[in-house]
Amino acid sequence: MPVSFFSVPPRLSLWGLGALLMVWCCASSAQMRFTSAPDNRFSKSTAQQMLTQAYAQLGLTVEFVPLPVRRGYAVAALGELDGLTLSAADDIDPKLIKINVPVAFEETVVYTRNQQFKVDGFESLRPYTVGHVAGLRYFEENLRDMKADPGTDLNTVLRKLSLGRTDIALDTRSSQCKLRTLDLPDIRILEPPLSIVKAHHFLHIKHAQLVPRLQTVLARMEADGTLKRIQTAAFKEFQRTCGE
Repeated sequence: MPVSFFSVPPRLSLWGLGALLMVWCCASSAQMRFTSAPDNRFSKSTAQQMLTQAYAQLGLTVEFVPLPVRRGYAVAALGELDGLTLSAADDIDPKLIKINVPVAFEETVVYTRNQQFKVDGFESLRPYTVGHVAGLRYFEENLRDMKADPGTDLNTVLRKLSLGRTDIALDTRSSQCKLRTLDLPDIRILEPPLSIVKAHHFLHIKHAQLVPRLQTVLARMEADGTLKRIQTAAFKEFQRTCGE
């Protein structure tokens, strides 16, 4: 007699049926979903490609959900999504586990309209009103007792700088692309770069069992040059789409 879903062979125990259903359930939901900042950055592209390849080696697919930075952190911490694509912060929330192997690197720089000074770490920014994207923990941590004026997104931050509402602004070097798309020729970068940051992936604690396996895969990708190749290609593509 053919066996249907509702017709269980006598020798198949209830425990065995439960195990089969569990396998079916897990196989149908083998996708990880991560919050991702809405701004177009080559570091984000690098991280997304790294994670897509790494999770594929673990038999998982990935989806990246663009959300404002602060909302993305909150959603990830609540476990509504599976974690953060990347962040330069060291410690975000006890329920988010930092993956030790970086998934991207990027230079942070000072943008200015009419200020001129030697950039020498965050302390050199103290005399100025500093704009940055709200929710970026790396900047928030380093500007904690300074005159910070965060904006909702990079467009807002750069426009405020152009209007003279802030003295300087912080973001990545690749964000100079926005100066062209927003037509803000009065803004330039002060050299040298403020810092070179490593961006890391964060997993919600509910996936703690994945952490050592994922770190092993990412460490191998870093050692064999995959990270460098992806980052170089992502930067070239970013420059091309930026009009260079």
